[in-house]
Amino acid sequence: MIGIRTIATDGATVVTLGSDAIVTGAAAQGIFASSTGADANITVQGMSGDIVGGTDGLDIDTMGADILVQNLDSVTGNAGDGIDAVSNGGDITITGVDTVLGTGGNGILANSDGGDISIQGSGLVGGITGTNGNGITATSVAGNINLGGTAALGDINGS
Repeated sequence: MIGIRTIATDGATVVTLGSDAIVTGAAAQGIFASSTGADANITVQGMSGDIVGGTDGLDIDTMGADILVQNLDSVTGNAGDGIDAVSNGGDITITGVDTVLGTGGNGILANSDGGDISIQGSGLVGGITGTNGNGITATSVAGNINLGGTAALGDINGS
């Protein structure tokens, strides 16, 4: 079903993939991480590594905590978004993801109800692609959005 599923109430969640790691969720998300505490930050990172989901590749939801995704080779959502990151107030940072593909939705969907969104240095190998949506959709109600301002992005394609 889901490759990796984490649920946190108060403490931080950190998922670190090794250099040859492949996480697959055949019928659902590759990784689905959620937290309910405002300080329960979630980090998904690698020394490279690949994530593939039957729906979203990487789905992270917080109730106000920060989200960090960094240093991955690829994230693919076969029937949804490549990366789906939603925080009800925390910051969202995505950096150093070589290839992001959402074959059923957006390449990256980042939505924060109050925090900043930063997407840097990603898509440099295989691009950021949404074949049934946008390459990147970034929405912040009260925070700043910075796409490639610190480290350039690769090719970005939407349908």
